[in-house]
Amino acid sequence: MSFGKRPIDELYNIKMDVECMNNLIDNPELIGTLESTMIEQLRLQQDSRMVGNGEFFLVVTFLITLPMMTSTTVI
Repeated sequence: MSFGKRPIDELYNIKMDVECMNNLIDNPELIGTLESTMIEQLRLQQDSRMVGNGEFFLVVTFLITLPMMTSTTVI
C-alpha cells in the first residue's frame, strides 16, 4: 500500500475520469480557465474577498459560547 504519497493539490474530471487517475492540476491552460471562472463567480456573488473585505476571513469570532464538556455531559 502507498499511504501519504498523494500530491498536495488534485483536480479531476470525474465525468471523463471516474476513477480519478489523471490529475489535471498541472495543466496550466485548464488552471487559468478555472481560476478566471472562479474569480468571475466570486465577483458576481459579491464575495467579501472580491469586494475589498477579505480581512473578514482572517478574524474568526464565535457568536455562541458552548458549555464545557465533561465526562458526565449528556448530548
